[in-house]
Amino acid sequence: METQQIALSDIEIGERLRGIDQDWVGLLAASFAERGQDTPITVSIADDQGKHHLIAGAHRMAAALVCGWISIAANVVDADALTSKLMEIDENLMRRELSALDYAAFLAMRKTVHEQLYPDTRRGHNRSQRQFVATVGKTSFSKETAARLGIDKRSVERAIRRFHDISPAQRGRLSGTRWADHGSALDALAALVPAEQEAVVDALLRAEAPARSVTEALAEVRRLPPPDLEEQQLRRLMSAWALAGKAARKRFQAAIAKAAA
Repeated sequence: METQQIALSDIEIGERLRGIDQDWVGLLAASFAERGQDTPITVSIADDQGKHHLIAGAHRMAAALVCGWISIAANVVDADALTSKLMEIDENLMRRELSALDYAAFLAMRKTVHEQLYPDTRRGHNRSQRQFVATVGKTSFSKETAARLGIDKRSVERAIRRFHDISPAQRGRLSGTRWADHGSALDALAALVPAEQEAVVDALLRAEAPARSVTEALAEVRRLPPPDLEEQQLRRLMSAWALAGKAARKRFQAAIAKAAA
């Protein structure tokens, strides 16, 4: 990888996975004017027309244009279209301001691109579309992604389930709302059938007296009384048990047995 000063006019932005946040561009432009550019953007090697294609750094490039720059520091990499797309996805996944719903979408997209890059590693679905297994050598997709992003493997799997199990229509409605960053609410929605998801989202997003939680909305939809405190505590315990690994479950059982002795 080589860092060069490249004319902004020689960089093709193309269609981006996320839109440009103008407020963030303004902050970057102010920083550029005061301190200069700390982090290069990433572009592909030049094509036959001498154009580089932007891989990562759309906001930095927009800020440079606001500052009136004619060139920008860029890391030039030799990458095909799929590898470039994977690099763009990974940069977005590193951004802290992603909502839980956006994060799930980018992780699901990463899995799709990864399997296109390494088709021989895909073993297909296990029992249902909610479970996936994709390996690179001896490392599963979820482990490889977790290591790259510095997160837990189960977090990767849970996020992808959120994306696949919440219908596209409801994901679109929740995007940009406070519920898009409410992980437990998204998990609860993912466990519902599409018809109930729609009704619950209706209750969460209505203008007057919206439901305060997925549990409250679902009770309303099913015309059930809201669960009491004991029921809520039981559900939290069952949810934690379902997400725990074998070793953690054994330690928990041992602690319960010791407490009961």
